[in-house]
Amino acid sequence: MSGAAWHARVACGPEVGAGFLVSGRRLLTCAHVVRWSRDAAVTVSFPGRRELGELSATVAVHGGWRGGAADPGDLAVLELEREVPLAPAVFAPPGAERTAPVPELVAYGFPKGYDEGMLASYRAVPGPLISNEWVQLEALTGHGQPLAAGFSGAAVTLADGTVVGMVSAVAGARDVRVGRMLPVEVMARYWPELGELVPTPGHRSDARRRLYALVRRAEETGLVCDPNRLYVSAVDDFAPPPPEGGFASLREAAAYVQWEVPEPDAVARFADRLEERLEGSRPPSPRP
Repeated sequence: MSGAAWHARVACGPEVGAGFLVSGRRLLTCAHVVRWSRDAAVTVSFPGRRELGELSATVAVHGGWRGGAADPGDLAVLELEREVPLAPAVFAPPGAERTAPVPELVAYGFPKGYDEGMLASYRAVPGPLISNEWVQLEALTGHGQPLAAGFSGAAVTLADGTVVGMVSAVAGARDVRVGRMLPVEVMARYWPELGELVPTPGHRSDARRRLYALVRRAEETGLVCDPNRLYVSAVDDFAPPPPEGGFASLREAAAYVQWEVPEPDAVARFADRLEERLEGSRPPSPRP
């Protein structure tokens, strides 16, 4: 965990959980950790850099979690009052937690009495996602720190420190050493901007970065463009159709291409089509 100063402690009213920095001002945590944010301040601290003190934060993005233990979308993006001089977390490719042999996973949380944090060692249970949302976690041994209150929102990392997911649920009974995490691909479902940070097998990193740079440019310039038509023009006949109801935004369509279309050139081709729209929307240069 050396050098991973991006691990954060998050407090909101009676709730204490964890979080992790993904940019100079933004970090991820569970929506249920900041459920009291309408009535109580959200404060963030970084145990690895105590001199930064406590920073206030606001909920910038909410994943849609409705309050139940089995409700989906238990993700929140927090925006700090100011940028912090810390390198953010780095993400592993989707599914890296379930390779063979199954790797050891580590979470850094803040159970009661340990404001400086504690480490818990777990592994992902092989198999499908539970309700297409969660990976089940189980302890490697019957000893050590269990996933308890204070671990919600903690980054789940591989041995090299790259992030594969976020703890979203902990054991509900004493001595039960299981929990759940949102894997990175599910987290990106609720916050499409995360897709830019996650390497995706089958798609080149340079193509992914170019795509999201163009999406930001389109958002900044107010480009008028139908994301559904753009998607259809960029993918082949074997690609999955747009989701029911279509895409609400260009960013949502871009994320869909990244996560759901396996064709290697799909991301680059979608970016090409978007760039054509951007260039076509530019006013002609005045004649000298």
